[in-house]
Amino acid sequence: MVQPGLTNTPHLPRHVVQIKESSSSPNGKSVIFTVWTWFTYLLAGFLFGFALEKAKVYLPSVIIGQMRWEQYSMLIVFMTATLVGLLAVSILEKLGICKRSAKPPLAFLGENYFRGFGNNLIGGLLIGFGMSLSGACPGTVLVQIGFATSRASKFGTKKPVETLDSPSFSALAIACVACLAGFPLLWYGTTRIPWRSQLQQDMITDFLRAPAARPEVVSNPFQNIGDVELDFTRPAWSPFVSGLAIGGTQVISILITGSVIGASSVFPYIGAVIMTRLDRRWEKTAPFYKDYRDMSSSFRFSVGMVFGGLCSSLTSGLVYGAGLAAKPVAGSLLFTPAQVSRLVGGGILLVYGSRIAGGCTSGHGLSGMAQLSVASFITVAFMFLGGTLMAFLVGPI
Repeated sequence: MVQPGLTNTPHLPRHVVQIKESSSSPNGKSVIFTVWTWFTYLLAGFLFGFALEKAKVYLPSVIIGQMRWEQYSMLIVFMTATLVGLLAVSILEKLGICKRSAKPPLAFLGENYFRGFGNNLIGGLLIGFGMSLSGACPGTVLVQIGFATSRASKFGTKKPVETLDSPSFSALAIACVACLAGFPLLWYGTTRIPWRSQLQQDMITDFLRAPAARPEVVSNPFQNIGDVELDFTRPAWSPFVSGLAIGGTQVISILITGSVIGASSVFPYIGAVIMTRLDRRWEKTAPFYKDYRDMSSSFRFSVGMVFGGLCSSLTSGLVYGAGLAAKPVAGSLLFTPAQVSRLVGGGILLVYGSRIAGGCTSGHGLSGMAQLSVASFITVAFMFLGGTLMAFLVGPI
């Protein structure tokens, strides 16, 4: 989903827009406005999906490998993109173009428990469990689809938003210090970690469903990719460049849609569309969907993500599946019953956890942290904690 919309507010100058927590379909607007709105969300989603596919962070082995702290390309992509978003949002706010509206804490057990961050803590843990079980997150699932071819008021009360900045140390100051320290370290990390060989093995594992029995017969399609190369025909980009590109899509999304990036609300939106058509009494039997039935922008953004991932994979020069290896290796493309149970259970935890927390790796991680939301930092911290515990418990898929 593309989460908070940037809309004019009475207490702000007319040229300043504020990031909101929901985005609904325009009513009573002209055809041209409706077409433009569709186009902007599709474009933002397309660019996001394209960059995610180039980063290869949708690969289950990459996600689980990160949660087991055996490889770090996902973390570098994630942190680089977040820093770009943090710097961009801070500059746009300083220029008076937009105003942050960071994610609020959600009190699952009441405000007296976990300082009112109960939803974020529990939801983050569930998302982490789901990521390690399924090898996916709500956003990368959409890229996987393309490659292969918020609000949570029901769960708790919202407190006033808490952010990390203060009058004495502004968001822009925090962004500048974080970027000055973070970008060199992340670039250096990209040059040190063996991400090229890891991607090769991850592709073989994920698409042949078995480790390569004879790795010497497999040519590495990622070997000639530069650390700072941005080539649209390459099979992948380095983790640092991928993070810059994903962060860049955050900036484009804010400028053309007035919204920051997020992915998980498309699932309750689809549920709302189905429920409101099948059950005439849905407002009584399933009131949860009231907040999501008008969020068609999340669907447009998600469709764009699917096509962005598809376009990236088609232009990558890779032949997936058995064609990645010079000779097919032993293994089966079919899942065992245990694997199916694990994937289904992981998917349920992903979506349910993201609704409890009010966002996922995109909404809280890339966008919430970019707005210095304390709730988002807590959600992401427990996301990695839950993912690490589950990854070591169940191992690779």
